[in-house]
Amino acid sequence: MNKNGRLEALSPEKSGLAGTGGWWNCLQAADLDGDGDQDLVAGNYGLNTRLSASREHPVTMYVRDFDNNQSLDQLLSYYYQGREILFATKDELQAQVPSIKKKFLKYHDYAKAGVKDIFGNKALESAEKMQAFTFESAWFENKGDGTFESHALPAAVQLSVVQQIRVQDFNADGRPDLLLAGNFFEANPELGRYDASYGALLLGDGKGNFQVLNNMSSGLLLRGQCRDVQTINTPRGPLLLIARNNERLGFYRFNQAGQQTPVQ
Repeated sequence: MNKNGRLEALSPEKSGLAGTGGWWNCLQAADLDGDGDQDLVAGNYGLNTRLSASREHPVTMYVRDFDNNQSLDQLLSYYYQGREILFATKDELQAQVPSIKKKFLKYHDYAKAGVKDIFGNKALESAEKMQAFTFESAWFENKGDGTFESHALPAAVQLSVVQQIRVQDFNADGRPDLLLAGNFFEANPELGRYDASYGALLLGDGKGNFQVLNNMSSGLLLRGQCRDVQTINTPRGPLLLIARNNERLGFYRFNQAGQQTPVQ
C-alpha cells in the first residue's frame, strides 16, 4: 500500500490473498467487473496434473543442507491419500542425499515412508519452506478497500499451464475479454509435458463473468509453448501475434464477427 509515498506490505490475511500461493507465471491488471477499479487476472500451473494443492494439503519445497555437504538440497513434497510424501523416487533422492541409501535399503520401505519418516521433524522445521496452496488460474476481484476476492477461471483454462494473458475486447461489445495461452514441455518425465492447451478465449460480460468460446468458434488454435500474445495494427486491420518457443510466429486476423482467422 502506498502510504504517503512509501510502499508498505499488506499481509495476505488483510489483503484477502491468504492461501493463494501457487506456481504463478503471469499477471494482468484490468477492470473486469466494470466497477472502475483494477482487478487482476493470473495464470497458474493448472489442474491437469498428478500434483494437487490446497490450504490443508499444500505442495511444499524444503530447502536445506540435509546431508551436511555444504550444498543446499531442494526437496519437493505433496500429499497422497492424506500423507505427505516426497516427489523424488528413492534413486533420485539417494543421488542427492546419499545417506538415505543406508536408511532405506528396500524400495518397499521407502514407498511407505512419509517426509517426516525420512528426515525427522527437527530437520524439516529448520529448513526453508515454500508452499503452493492452489494451482488454479484465477481472477482476483478488487473490492475497492485494499482487499481482493479470488475467483477460479473456467475449467477449459485449467487444462494446462497458463504462461500468457491478453486482456482485450475481442468481440467488439465494449467489454474486456481474456485470451489465455501457455503449455510447458520441459517437465519431469514422471509428470509428462503440459500440452493440453490450444488457447482459451473467454468472453466477458463486464460484470466478472466469462463464457468460454470453443476453439472452432473462435478460430484460434494455439499449438506449442505460447509465451507472448500481442496485438499489432496493420493497414488491413489489427493482427493477433503469438510468440512460441522454438516455433515461427503465429498471426491471426480479426474478422467482423470477432473471430480470429489464421494468416499464413
